[in-house]
Amino acid sequence: MIEKTMSQLQQDVRRYPLVTQAVANFAYGSNSEDLARLYNKAKDRQWDARSVVDWAVPLDDENPLGMPQSTFPLARSRWFLSLAESKRVDVVRSYHGWMVAQFLHGEQFGVLTASRIAMEAADHDSKLFAAIQAVDEARHLETYATLAGKIGTTYSISRPFGQFLDSVITAKSIDLVYLGLQIIGEGIGLASFSLIRKATTNPIIAEIYSRIMEDEARHVAFGRLFLGPLYRQLSKSELSIREEFVMNSLSQMSERFYALEVWESYGLDHKQAVVELQNSPSFRIYRRELFNQIVPMIKDIGLWTRPVQEFMGVVKDK
Repeated sequence: MIEKTMSQLQQDVRRYPLVTQAVANFAYGSNSEDLARLYNKAKDRQWDARSVVDWAVPLDDENPLGMPQSTFPLARSRWFLSLAESKRVDVVRSYHGWMVAQFLHGEQFGVLTASRIAMEAADHDSKLFAAIQAVDEARHLETYATLAGKIGTTYSISRPFGQFLDSVITAKSIDLVYLGLQIIGEGIGLASFSLIRKATTNPIIAEIYSRIMEDEARHVAFGRLFLGPLYRQLSKSELSIREEFVMNSLSQMSERFYALEVWESYGLDHKQAVVELQNSPSFRIYRRELFNQIVPMIKDIGLWTRPVQEFMGVVKDK
């Protein structure tokens, strides 16, 4: 079983070689009004999940995230409908636990990567914002850990999501960390949170995702402010490296949403699960909507090139 208790999950450890270098800048004045404004907004909008979320409100044991059945990707599949009612309840609860677990793992990597940006950023404004982003990510990490504890089951990081996060945290160039964290990771996360917030009937879930979305929108804006001017100056060969990074990242993130760990833990064969998901209209719409949401971000930073456009067409129709 890939499903784990929170105590078991605490035993999982991933180690990385030191890939960052500390950069100090003693010119403390602000050079970017937009970034300074974003940083000040982040300071003004800090929140504490202990006080703003009413954790006393219970979760539905059969539907922890309070989502309509139509959002469950295998709701109409022959496999799911063949299960006993009690087993179907277990599968839905586990799927919700899996979703929250992946968000939880992603937020930990958000702490790590934002901290790396704070270490390596050359300008004063970026250091300040990256530092407060690390605080945001820590708050999200705390919040998802509490939510995962309330659901009661969780999962290790999925293989494709882990591969994506590994590529970001170990990237040799700091701009790829921005690209992976602020544009790909935060962009898709923002779209996912938006869909959940709109669909949920549980006030706890709505409050959590509304709060986190506001933070994530600032993080995406930070990435766009940094990467847009930079990528307009790159040579064709330098740009191709970033195109490849985007395509690899989107491929890994696309595979992540299959949630194969959940279905396999209930006996559904890997290949059959993929077939069932590809035949699921709700899953196709959900995944397409997620990737459509990040297109404006990719355009804004100058990476909406022909190779990326062709690749995005493959992702959307796959």
